Amino acid sequence: MVKFLIASHGHLAGGLKSTLEIILGEEAALDVTALNLFVEEAPGAENGKARIEEYFAGLGETDQAVVFSDIMYGSVNQMLMPYTDDARIFLLSGVNFPLVCEIVSAVAYSGEEVSMEMLREMAKKGREELIFVNDAVKQEIKRDNEDSFFE
Repeated sequence: MVKFLIASHGHLAGGLKSTLEIILGEEAALDVTALNLFVEEAPGAENGKARIEEYFAGLGETDQAVVFSDIMYGSVNQMLMPYTDDARIFLLSGVNFPLVCEIVSAVAYSGEEVSMEMLREMAKKGREELIFVNDAVKQEIKRDNEDSFFE
């Protein structure tokens, strides 16, 4: 079974999971765990490390885990990096909602296991979803004007 962990500083992880439940439905997010770290309810790195250890201890021997973190060189990601020695664990940093949505929906609706190649391709798609809308709108307007029959 493929399980998902979103871990972040603050409440980003919980917000991503909440949005995922709205967009994909609660059933698709059943195997998604959100760890909001360094917040009032769970202060300190020690608590974060213990919560991460608890998560990985709960994985079954045949489970895979796709793990999303907020920032590559942040403390949350640093606490997760040692787990990548396990071939069943895949860590993606710099998480954004399109990336989480794409990967979770692909697994939830297919039931397939994940592979490094699949995750590389989806990470590429996630990067492409970062768009400076001001420029995109201007390009679209310019394209529309160029295609206009009357101008």
